[in-house]
Amino acid sequence: MAAFTVEITGAYRDQLARELQDSLTAHHGHVQIDAETERDPLTAVATIVSVVLAGVQAADIISKWWHKRRDSAHSVTIRTASGRVIELANVDHKHLEQILEEDE
Repeated sequence: MAAFTVEITGAYRDQLARELQDSLTAHHGHVQIDAETERDPLTAVATIVSVVLAGVQAADIISKWWHKRRDSAHSVTIRTASGRVIELANVDHKHLEQILEEDE
């Protein structure tokens, strides 16, 4: 299982976080999710979704979710338990899958 957080910034970050949560739980009832809003004094306000899920499954769900929102003015960053930081706008599905599988 891969453990990671998804940080979403932008005006509709809470709504996007709920949509991501819904997508994850609809496909896999055993997903552990905890969403919180965090204010970082050096950056912007971010809504954080914590996930524990098999890397391949997570990459598929997140890629499909992001594909529909990629043109929005939001930033999505994934931070893995091993310390890797992935800007979702800069990776494709296969690369995301590989990174999350490595973290299992």
